Amino acid sequence: MIELIVIGGGITATAAIGLTVAYKRVTAVMPFLFANAKIQARGKYILSEPKKKSLSEKKSLTELIGFLKDTEHAPYLENVTNFRDLHIKLEKSLIDRAKELKEMSPKNFQEVLEAYLMFYETKVLKTVYRSRFFSGYLTDIDKNYVFPVGKINDLMIQRLLETKTIADINTVMASTNYSSVFSKEYSQLKDFEIELDNCAFNYFTSVLDKIKIYDKKPILELLNYKLDILNLLVLIKCIIRKVDKTERKNLLIKNKGLLQNEIDVLVNANSIKEIVEACKKTKYGSALQKAFEKYESDFLLSHFEVELYRFFKQSLLDSELYHIQGPYPLFSYLLKKELEVKNIMIISKGIESNFSQDEIKELLL
Repeated sequence: MIELIVIGGGITATAAIGLTVAYKRVTAVMPFLFANAKIQARGKYILSEPKKKSLSEKKSLTELIGFLKDTEHAPYLENVTNFRDLHIKLEKSLIDRAKELKEMSPKNFQEVLEAYLMFYETKVLKTVYRSRFFSGYLTDIDKNYVFPVGKINDLMIQRLLETKTIADINTVMASTNYSSVFSKEYSQLKDFEIELDNCAFNYFTSVLDKIKIYDKKPILELLNYKLDILNLLVLIKCIIRKVDKTERKNLLIKNKGLLQNEIDVLVNANSIKEIVEACKKTKYGSALQKAFEKYESDFLLSHFEVELYRFFKQSLLDSELYHIQGPYPLFSYLLKKELEVKNIMIISKGIESNFSQDEIKELLL
């Protein structure tokens, strides 16, 4: 009898714990149900594999634009007369998707998306900074590349366009989240750009750390994958361009991804093969090995970018199977749209460069 009471009590306790966990889980994902439903409805606009194949078979800018008029990018394609215009409009389309996603999201996740918009803001800031960097030489800013993003609003854009020197830019940016970056002097442009990228990453992670939100870990994992890939591509280019080993580490985004334990070996690698070997036991090992085998036959660095981003895309899709509720589907939707735009740009550049259809398809993610 005592045994039955104990066992029964155990079952009751276990059930109670299970109900508590279930309640907390449901409570955590409830605010995201409406936003996720809207994102699922928008899923039909994501470029499917058959549509991607059809798109890669287009032979001119006119054909490409004609096909894209059945997508979410359609409103941005008016008056596009060249490939450069197309790329700018696609960037704007992507940014507007991010803004829409923010508006439909629960308040606490809006902070996360606003922080992520900093990665788009940095592109605008780099454009302005480059044009003012060299003392005594003022380069005209292409206003097509300077447009409002996140907290870089119309007023700030106007003030940035009115600047003449780096000191002027520093003054404009003094009251922003980038103030620490613009308070320093840089002898090389690349030092400024990597500092800006690190600032965006650090701000994003700080926002994610401080807010209470479900599924923070897989969201940060996705971003770390993306930044690891950027770092790997930088290190491979360092090998090709014979960048001094003492400088390489300073060119990397200081994230906390899967490369942390291998970073010293990676920055001191003498060849691409050493980089591939150093990453053999990481999740990037298979993608790098596959890319290296192709690279050995034609010495095209594009293989590394393609295979690494294919790995990223597959990782994103695989994780969706385990995180079907909460904020993850929203964040993954935005990253899928980024990959979609990347694919369209690859196709357009292939058409512009007179690549064959097979060559273009080989480059798609």
